[in-house]
Amino acid sequence: MPTRRAGMMRYEIARLAGALVLVSLLGPFTMASAGVDAADACKEAKAKAAGKKVASLLKALGKNVRKTDPARLGQDVSKAQSKLTKAFAGAEAKGGCLTTGDVAAIEAKVDAFAVSAAGDLSNTDVTVANLNLLHGLSCPDGAHCRIEDRVDLFYQWVAGSGCPDAVTLQEVVEAPGLGLEMIPLLEAQSATVCPFPYAVIPAQATSLDDAVLLTRYPVMESEVRYLHGALPNFRHVLFTRIAHPLEPVDIFTTHLASGVDSGAGTCAAPCPAACVTAGASTNRECQAVQMALFIEETHDIDGPAIITGDFNAQPGTFEYAQFVDRGWIDTHLAAGNPECVPGTGVGCTSGREDGDLSELESSDSNETGRIDYLFLIPGTGASPCVGAVLDPASDDDGDGAATRIFSDDPNPFAPSCGASPDPICWPSDHEGTEIDLNCGN
Repeated sequence: MPTRRAGMMRYEIARLAGALVLVSLLGPFTMASAGVDAADACKEAKAKAAGKKVASLLKALGKNVRKTDPARLGQDVSKAQSKLTKAFAGAEAKGGCLTTGDVAAIEAKVDAFAVSAAGDLSNTDVTVANLNLLHGLSCPDGAHCRIEDRVDLFYQWVAGSGCPDAVTLQEVVEAPGLGLEMIPLLEAQSATVCPFPYAVIPAQATSLDDAVLLTRYPVMESEVRYLHGALPNFRHVLFTRIAHPLEPVDIFTTHLASGVDSGAGTCAAPCPAACVTAGASTNRECQAVQMALFIEETHDIDGPAIITGDFNAQPGTFEYAQFVDRGWIDTHLAAGNPECVPGTGVGCTSGREDGDLSELESSDSNETGRIDYLFLIPGTGASPCVGAVLDPASDDDGDGAATRIFSDDPNPFAPSCGASPDPICWPSDHEGTEIDLNCGN
């Protein structure tokens, strides 16, 4: 638990940051004096009012972190809003303002900044979600299985899952010649879906099945490592190290070979020596070995590492063992979630057919296997995440994030779903997974 002094120091830093951000919100201005014209005087008054609201909001949010009191928080926020509205009206009443009626627009920017800054300063959790987004290339509808609708639904799930620090995606296609560009669709909402913007970081390893990271925090390092397989330079791992407020955190994501590129086929000659030594006999097994070795080679910090992706392999397989046999944690099971039940779809992440679109427009689960994972390498040494616990599916800390299946209900954001023109039921043929690692301090 942070000390009161540390909490006040964080607040002062955020207050100063709020003052600086107002320059970009309101534009350049000069301090009012006897010789300054009315337009500058108006801008100064509005800037001061907006700055006071940033400070008031951060103070209110900080108090609420120490002792949660929704009623008090609501009163504080309402009071700050009333003061801003009154100040803007007073400034405009004096005349000379270059813009009028802009209180709502400025207030929205101020509120978004304050919420984002307060979240950064109090964020003692590491939250990550993962989903194979489904490229839609094989869909017969001409709209790639309603990709625009599916991206919209995906972002609703992101917001509904507490706006994770990072989201990893697979099967992202950027192929204008095929009429499918998914990066612009992801970028279009990346700055507005949550109180903070996401940066969209594609691996740019292949145009047909790329890995992508959405991150709210800056990327410190990034690397793409290609994996052995029947198709050269196709399957890959995207590694990123993000500057989480707690400490640097490593994220690795992949999509291992499937049937379309002979995942279960004999390891393509010449099969790498490391794969042979580890006992791998198929392309996908070799890729799992290579990925695990890459992680061991790259993860050289005390902070935790999160390993995500569509591994195209069930629990208990050779591929799965490459991760859990190293002591890396299958977070789905560790948080108390049930193993996949094919008959009901509970705990399952794949199996839904995408070929004719009908199962994406059905409220039935149709998932039959678990091949999508979030493995965890715990923090070590001086990491504040040493001894961290996984927030279970019940979301015990109440922040909206949890360790559970991602997108496992048929469009809970609409009254009903189905075939067009109804909202689509699922963002993908997969259901992903998510993690909420409570580190504390």
